[in-house]
Amino acid sequence: MNIAYIFPGQGSQSVGMLAELAAEHKIIKETFDEASDLLARDLWQMINNTDKEDLHLTENTQPIMLAADISVWRVLKTYIDINLACTSGHSLGEYAALVASKAINFHDAVKLVSIRAKLMQSAIPSSSGSMAAILGLEKEHVMELCSEISSSTNRVEPVNFNAPLQIVIAGHKSAVNNVIKNVKQAKGKAITLNVSIPSHSTLMERIAAEFSEEVAATKISSPVMPIINNVDAIFEYKSEKIRDALVRQLYSPVQWADCIKNMSAQGVITMIEVGPGNVLSSLVKKNNKSLKTISVNNIESLNNAIDLIVSSAK
Repeated sequence: MNIAYIFPGQGSQSVGMLAELAAEHKIIKETFDEASDLLARDLWQMINNTDKEDLHLTENTQPIMLAADISVWRVLKTYIDINLACTSGHSLGEYAALVASKAINFHDAVKLVSIRAKLMQSAIPSSSGSMAAILGLEKEHVMELCSEISSSTNRVEPVNFNAPLQIVIAGHKSAVNNVIKNVKQAKGKAITLNVSIPSHSTLMERIAAEFSEEVAATKISSPVMPIINNVDAIFEYKSEKIRDALVRQLYSPVQWADCIKNMSAQGVITMIEVGPGNVLSSLVKKNNKSLKTISVNNIESLNNAIDLIVSSAK
């Protein structure tokens, strides 16, 4: 099998997402209901509310995206239940990949992700953090621009190495804004992201010990489908190694470009993005134009993915 599942994370959410699939497959809403019951708040209502504020609040977005990814994966499984070559997820999406590989059960993942989101929200005063995508500049150049601005009290650093010319930075809002000014002078492009938490930056280190205790209390098994983690871009099979990587992911950069490279090196030629949007499919192409992608988020793309998996399994 030369196909991999990849799961999107925070940033791929949108109002009304998965409506078409939900109309045809009740397991979409049922998955959201499971998560909502565990957290005592209606996640499905949040994605169908025209007020985007609740949807984009990290405390809600992270469990919403986990439920979204797993609901689509469950739809796929009702048609064909085959482990693929490997799996991975971007940032929060790594938790969905762990559920898909049976390393963590869905209920435990929902609880852990909810705790993670609350801790991240508390790590830095509200609205004092920021993230931005830097386009058109090499990794070394972005690192240099961050280093020139960053200080012990006003930090900014690269946190997502998504593609050769797409790096996400995060840190204190004023530091991020200063880097953005310099990026524009360097003829690059900067897009401020709709988040107030500097995910994967060293500003998250202060919550690592508390989160580590929660991870230690969560049952994690060896995955039945090979999974590549974000921080090292390597395949991990031992539960303790997985735990360690999840904790480090809080304050370490997401090495997504290397994840794609290493999955490809294992013979993967097609990546199926399972969940809302097509952010990861776009990043795959920016890293390797020869790789094929399918973003499963509606009926047509679902059928295309099923046909591809079935034909590859023969």
